[in-house]
Parts: sequence; C-alpha cells; structure tokens
Amino acid sequence: MVEHPAIDGERICVSGTSQGGGLALALAGLSTDVAVLLADVPFLSDIRRAILVTDEAPYSELAGYLRIQRTAVEAAFATLDYVDGVNFAVRASAPAVFASV
Repeated sequence: MVEHPAIDGERICVSGTSQGGGLALALAGLSTDVAVLLADVPFLSDIRRAILVTDEAPYSELAGYLRIQRTAVEAAFATLDYVDGVNFAVRASAPAVFASV
C-alpha cells in the first residue's frame, strides 16, 4: 500500500531499460500497487532461451559454464529461475508494454 501524501497510489508506473527493465518487471510481479509497467529490453528475462539465441555476454558466459559443467545444467537453471524476469511477468497484473532490440 502506498501511503506517502505526494504519491497517487492509483497511478504508479514502473519503467526501466536493461537492468532497470528487469527490476521494473520484478516490482510489477511482486507488488499489486503497480498500475502500469514499461519494460525496455528487460535484462535476465527468459534466460533459458537467451543462451540459445545470443552469443553475447553474460549469456555466453553461462553457456560456456554449462558446456563444462554438464551435470549442473538443471541446478544452474533452477537457481537462475529465482531471478528470471519471465517468472515475475506471470505474476504481474498491471497492463504492460515491453520493448526489445
């Protein structure tokens, strides 16, 4: 609940780009006070897919680690699921606009 007198609790918008987009997405998934979400290329979202479609860091680092630690793949993804934006997105109820490159 938003109680500060300078804040209109009915009109809270969270937004961000890259890491900020990921944090805005997490906030929208964790709070019912968010009225609108604007997430521009939210970082660390759909990590499992990201390592398949890009060779850019940090996803390339994860792919490299998993190539070496083949028995740790599911454990690594289970840990990463705690911060994956996809898992916050399914909890969010606010209208949202997502942008990607």
